[in-house]
Amino acid sequence: MVKSGLALTWAGLGLWAALIWAGLGFRGWAALF
Repeated sequence: MVKSGLALTWAGLGLWAALIWAGLGFRGWAALF
C-alpha cells in the first residue's frame, strides 16, 4: 500500500513537472518569436 501511494505521488509530481516545463517552454518560444 505504501509503495502504491509513493508511485501515485511520483506520478503526480511528474505530471505537474511536465505541465510546468511545457508552460515555460511555450512562453519561451512565444518570447522568441
